[in-house]
Amino acid sequence: MSLRAISATKLWVTIIASALAITAACGSGDDDGEAANTTTTHDMSAMSSGSHEDTPVQVDDAGHCDLGFNTADFNEHTTLVDHIHQHNNGFMTGDMQVGFTVEEWAEVFTNVSSGVAVADVVNGMDPEPVLNGTFTHTLDPDPWVPMTDADECATLGHQLQTARDAAARYPTVAEAMADGYQLSSLYVPGQGAHFSKMPAMDGDFDPAEPEMLMFDGTVPESRLMGMSYFIISRDALPDGVGFAGDNDQWHKHDFVCQNADGVAVSRRECDPGGTGTLVPVGGWMLHTWVVPGCESDWGLFSGANARLKLPPSVVSGCSSGKTVSDPPDFDDAGDGPKIR
Repeated sequence: MSLRAISATKLWVTIIASALAITAACGSGDDDGEAANTTTTHDMSAMSSGSHEDTPVQVDDAGHCDLGFNTADFNEHTTLVDHIHQHNNGFMTGDMQVGFTVEEWAEVFTNVSSGVAVADVVNGMDPEPVLNGTFTHTLDPDPWVPMTDADECATLGHQLQTARDAAARYPTVAEAMADGYQLSSLYVPGQGAHFSKMPAMDGDFDPAEPEMLMFDGTVPESRLMGMSYFIISRDALPDGVGFAGDNDQWHKHDFVCQNADGVAVSRRECDPGGTGTLVPVGGWMLHTWVVPGCESDWGLFSGANARLKLPPSVVSGCSSGKTVSDPPDFDDAGDGPKIR
């Protein structure tokens, strides 16, 4: 790497270190605990939330109609569960502690092939958003409730195809802003930079109209990585809202710290003497990873996506070269619906 490139890399790490301090307007999804390798019979001893026990789930792969909704890596490494527990945690308040170190987190979210070292990220960042679970509270695939009902799988397939078609309309920030999306958070590894469309936040769930889009940066040329749906509700998530099945793991937001431009900034900016404003949010968010090349190996609806690293991708499809017109790289096993 040239000296000029090294200087640019150091500058980028400095910029990212600032961005890493934000508790952006998206936390992490919630699951039941650590994931374990599984085949067709699943040992639930590794799964715990401190207040319940799950029983083993035995589902032969041939009985699934949902293997086409996640990557092959996810289907190989996740843990099957009977149900997923929704937790009413406000992730923006930093009330969760994770079970990994900053170094372990950085090993997952640093793109070392770009010339940025793990140590550079660790030494140049505020560790608090990592340790309080704002960025992600697990470094493993989410658990998954097996889907065996063909009609339910067909419904989910239709919904995801609708979401894919929506994503294809916004390959870059330029198209998103032209349709009314505005910057609401800087780039966060695992989540991207969020652009929100306020008129879409009407309390209804519509796969064709995501309330937020996630990009690999904030300039007009930045590329789409994923999308978020947002339901306004200060209480529990309304019954029947969301995608078919039991795997869309919505996470709760109570407050967000914003600057004068309405962009999420560090929670510390809302402490006494800070310049931020603590804004009540009162809603539930769901990340959905259907952009080709940016599929999440931690799950279709995972709170964080390990493909969204530091520094951000400068090639479409999370450095895969794929565009929004390509099909997602989901597992083609089984007879379930396929997403184009």
